[in-house]
Amino acid sequence: GRLSRFEKPRQKAAAVLMLVVLSMHGAAVAQQVQEPQASGAGALLENSNASPLLTELGPLAMAGDVRAQTQLGRALLLGDGIDQDIKAGIVLLEAAAAAGSAEAWFRLGNAYSDASFYDFDAMRALEAYRQAISLGSANAYVGLGKLLEAGAGNIPADSEAAIAAYEAAIASGVGARAQIALAQGHLRGRFGELSDPTVGEEIYRQLAIADDLTAQVQLGQALLDGDEVDQDIDAGIGLLEAAAEAGSADAWQRLGDVFSRGTHQEVDGARALEAYNVAVALGSPRAYLEIGRLLTGNAGVPADPQGAIDAYEAAISSGDAALKARAELALAQGHLTGLFGAMSDNTKSLKIYDRLADAGNTQAKLQLGVSLVQGDGIAQDADRGIALLEEAAAEGSVDAWFRLGDFYSAGQFVELNGARALEAYQQAVALGSEWAYLQIGRVLEGGAGLPADPQGAIAAYESAIANGNSDLATRAETRLAQGHLGGRFGPLSSPEEGLRISERLALAGDVGAQVRLGQALILGEEIERDIDGGSTLLEAAAAEGSSDAWLRLGDAFSDGLVLEIDVPRAVNAYNQAIAIGDPRGYLRLGGILEGGEEAGIPADPQGALAAYESAAAAETPDLSARAKLAMAQGHLAGQFGELSDPFEGERIFHCLMAAGDSSAIVQLAWVLLEGDGIEQNTDRAISL
Repeated sequence: GRLSRFEKPRQKAAAVLMLVVLSMHGAAVAQQVQEPQASGAGALLENSNASPLLTELGPLAMAGDVRAQTQLGRALLLGDGIDQDIKAGIVLLEAAAAAGSAEAWFRLGNAYSDASFYDFDAMRALEAYRQAISLGSANAYVGLGKLLEAGAGNIPADSEAAIAAYEAAIASGVGARAQIALAQGHLRGRFGELSDPTVGEEIYRQLAIADDLTAQVQLGQALLDGDEVDQDIDAGIGLLEAAAEAGSADAWQRLGDVFSRGTHQEVDGARALEAYNVAVALGSPRAYLEIGRLLTGNAGVPADPQGAIDAYEAAISSGDAALKARAELALAQGHLTGLFGAMSDNTKSLKIYDRLADAGNTQAKLQLGVSLVQGDGIAQDADRGIALLEEAAAEGSVDAWFRLGDFYSAGQFVELNGARALEAYQQAVALGSEWAYLQIGRVLEGGAGLPADPQGAIAAYESAIANGNSDLATRAETRLAQGHLGGRFGPLSSPEEGLRISERLALAGDVGAQVRLGQALILGEEIERDIDGGSTLLEAAAAEGSSDAWLRLGDAFSDGLVLEIDVPRAVNAYNQAIAIGDPRGYLRLGGILEGGEEAGIPADPQGALAAYESAAAAETPDLSARAKLAMAQGHLAGQFGELSDPFEGERIFHCLMAAGDSSAIVQLAWVLLEGDGIEQNTDRAISL
């Protein structure tokens, strides 16, 4: 019954192939395929724009040649040397399979088990692999093993059967490919209780001893990552270098990754670029993508816009359909974001994005959609941007759902819509994004204009904590602690629970929790006051680079409410925060330097003005406005001594008022009412 769909496969394949030829290369080539023996056919094909692969295999496939059908079907399926046409490739493979081609059955099994190629159908994949095996395909054992290892659709995972399939492949002579699959299954726990990392490690080591380059690369990467083996970075790099010296393009590619990303070794852009260039020379076009990235000025490599563009265009011309799409996206993004300097061209970017989006490229829809909504580098068109994001989301893009949630919950570029934001985040969760639970919790706390749902928010954070990702769990616990301590969960808020979570995180070394708990201990907020303990926690967090901890220490040393006033230590704390990159330190430092004798140190009007000006230049609007307000007040009150300028103070006030700063309006009204630094004007003060 399952094979009934292969009836008359040759006629079906011929019809589809003819449509492909007609659409791609015109009637002249179609006539040549129909009449392969016609006089003058060779010259006619040479003058057409048919791909060499189609020219060579097309007539043979049309005539029922099984080998040609298999080769051309695979090429069409993968876009290898010919424009990709998945449906036509499937039909040709089905025809060859029905005629008894083990290779065609194997390729069909791969296609049915990979949703990126065709409609996922685990049962059809299983049947195809079994047919391939019955016809003598050892490679099909590997495909069957992978299907049984993971389980899919109506097929439950069967670790024992998966292991047996891999062992059958090894016994049939497939060799390293099956051994590596077996090793990875053991190392990554894919065989459940039957997984044995020591077995996987031993397989890798035996392959490496046997000078198997693929095994050397796989084992080297496993050692680098500590992937179910003891991490040994030097040994991992050594294996990759050995495989690279023996001519492995994949090893050179991975060495380039090691030196360009800095995850396992200090970043060395020059060595990374050299490794990628060797990988290209050995036939790995994937390295072009990384060369392009480096030449835009990454990893310390001097920017070379033309070189980057050339690298991306080389990847596009490689003949690999998936690589071509990635390179086109990188090229479009580079033009849009100005990575190519004076050579950046937004019109080229839009053309690429539009073409890819029209062709159904989900990532292009995502990137173009975000840029249109935000107006990044192109004219803003929020409606079209949202439409593209919704298309990408409907195609299964988690990032698109996430972005839709962000836009609708912020209301910055599109109208605020909490209900749609919540739905978008829930869709992201349904597609496997546990991180969306954080956003769901935030929305249910009462954000995005929705009524607060404390129970729902707490449940969302607890779901994030339960997912097993330690980084996400820490973030979710932090939100829970903040919600309880800040009363954001209404009657469900429990300061005791918030402190308990903060204490656990602080003991685990979480810097944010150390700051929260330290501040609570210093102030005695919902907990017995322990100034020494709180100070110790803040100092520990500060030593780990927390600017927030330095700011709180500075406040404690400067206001004298809980710690003895120590202005030099306060100044040092604020400067430490500034050095870390937190401009809030400038505002506090300005206040100390302006106060002078009140703060127990000589007044420094010039230093105070410089600090306020640095804070005013910050990209944070609220901080900038507060710094400008402090400058205006200082000028009007004569706090800057000889540098005080009442007219400058009033000018700053008026600028803030024109920008709608209500605090500035109130402050100027008070100054006018008191006649503090400027002529008194009661009527105008009351009006303000």
